[in-house]
Amino acid sequence: MRTPLRLLLILAPLAASPACGSGDGPAGPDRVAVASVSVAPASVPLEVGATAALTATTFDADGRVLAGRAVAWTSSAPEVARVGDDGVVTAVAVGTATVTATSEGKGGGSTITVVRPSVYSISVEPAEATLPAGTTTQLSAVLRDRLGNVLSGRDVSWTSLDPAVAVLQPAPGAAAVVVNGRSVGTARIVADAEGRSDTALVVVSPAPIARVVVQGPSSLPAFGTGCPDLLSDAVVYAYAYDRLGGLVSGRPVEWSFPPGSGSVARTYSGSLPANAVQITAVRVGTAYVSATVDGVTGGASVSIYSCATFSIAP
Repeated sequence: MRTPLRLLLILAPLAASPACGSGDGPAGPDRVAVASVSVAPASVPLEVGATAALTATTFDADGRVLAGRAVAWTSSAPEVARVGDDGVVTAVAVGTATVTATSEGKGGGSTITVVRPSVYSISVEPAEATLPAGTTTQLSAVLRDRLGNVLSGRDVSWTSLDPAVAVLQPAPGAAAVVVNGRSVGTARIVADAEGRSDTALVVVSPAPIARVVVQGPSSLPAFGTGCPDLLSDAVVYAYAYDRLGGLVSGRPVEWSFPPGSGSVARTYSGSLPANAVQITAVRVGTAYVSATVDGVTGGASVSIYSCATFSIAP
């Protein structure tokens, strides 16, 4: 029996068409299934706030890479590490999470270990400070991570590179320190935390004067009043002290002689210490000597008496 020509023409194109769904093409009965998924890297350490990109690769049962397969990303602990649809992981809090890539029911994972951020920078505030000798000031260390976030609760060690000028009174591991100025000069104060350090400069200025003490004779004979064996001249000294009672030297002294019932005069004496002055008793009565150092005045009184003798005529 002969087949009609029209039927042969209809069947011919069907016989020549390939089978659908073979190889790695569209879904079909012969599509190669995903047998395993690998995620790289297999483990990632991250600091809080940092990110990392993961890559998922799908394989068939023979270990051949299958391209173009859809992958879904999930995190076992999104409060520790969350993952986006693109496989980018963001570290949220200290802890461990497993990030899994799933494709066609098969999955692979990566272990994400989140640690606290390390100290990326440290700065001492203020960077420069000035204080009088015998007083204190405070310095603070500000620690930041690589994203610029301020870090707290970290140990900070403090060192004075010039302890003769300034010494420190730190609490162990404290982010602040008290600086005590000891003597005039400049001290370098170093703060260190987790291998990062910064230095502040502390300038110690002369201590302020708290009081001035004037020391000299309590009495003198007036010049030219008949005291041949007694000197009418004497040296008076001024001593300046800071608020801690320390003797302060090297400051200029201004001398004055306030009016009183008696008087003294400043006289030339050649070489005298910078804190001394020579006086001569001039008029009988109570005389005053004052010394001013940095605006602080101290004084003393001198009783001026006469050595004149009197005789009564017969």
